[in-house]
Amino acid sequence: MRYLISRHVFSRRLVALFTFVAPVTSMLAQSVLVAPNVVVLDGRTRTTAITLVNTGSAAAEVDLSTTFGYPVSDSAGVMRLQTFTSVNDSMPSAAGFVHAYPSQFMLAPGARRVVRLLATPPENTRDGEYWARLVVTTRAARVRSPDAGAESPNASHIGLDLEIRSLLPLFYRQGAVTTGILMDSLHTAVERDSLSVRIPMQRRGNAAFVGSVRASLRNASGAVLVSTSLPLGVYFDLEPRIAFSRRGLGSGEFTVEVEAISQRPDVAPRYLLPSATVSARAPLHLAAARP
Repeated sequence: MRYLISRHVFSRRLVALFTFVAPVTSMLAQSVLVAPNVVVLDGRTRTTAITLVNTGSAAAEVDLSTTFGYPVSDSAGVMRLQTFTSVNDSMPSAAGFVHAYPSQFMLAPGARRVVRLLATPPENTRDGEYWARLVVTTRAARVRSPDAGAESPNASHIGLDLEIRSLLPLFYRQGAVTTGILMDSLHTAVERDSLSVRIPMQRRGNAAFVGSVRASLRNASGAVLVSTSLPLGVYFDLEPRIAFSRRGLGSGEFTVEVEAISQRPDVAPRYLLPSATVSARAPLHLAAARP
């Protein structure tokens, strides 16, 4: 949260960050849809396009830029997007050579705009996948009231300037790209009223693994008692946490089964790189609850 304060204007700017987000909405009757929600460019055409549609009742100011970042997990298995203010040559960043045309414009209510993205990588760029986040920033257009009269130089005004950012994954793929997952031994634990499993994952190949992790809990007979799915992207190493409710499970021997697949419900298959399904299992013992 950032505050901009001057003698004449007090402006409060709120910023919301998302990883896979479309549409972008605000409480100022502003709604900008962005499609697709993943941007992919390749080394042959080096160009693609996105479409922005203002479905709200107010005009919107739109800015497009790029930054470098990718998902990471902390010591508790919680995932977040880590971005970098500076990038060294060893990082596979596309933020410096992918640009949007136009990068700033006004979008009237009901209007749509096609934005062209162009990649101009350095000549010595090696084969592989390079990443960025396309930052789509929208805010309600400032409109001066025709009834506004002359202002005193000492006048103070209070206003809310809501700015919303959508961070779309951007991939530039040059030459042959492959991906895959190496899944290490699962770490299971009983945590009060839930069961948790930590999933150590290492990316293989020269491109990010974008897909889903499906986890299920089986009883001693092999029947699935509960299952869940987690969409994710593995850019380097990742160790996400998945939890099951313990309610109604009772005691006994169970098996946690996890598989990583190159499918995501929120991403069209044409943007995903194929990879072999990888699975792992771990036993889990639940003791009887104390009286």
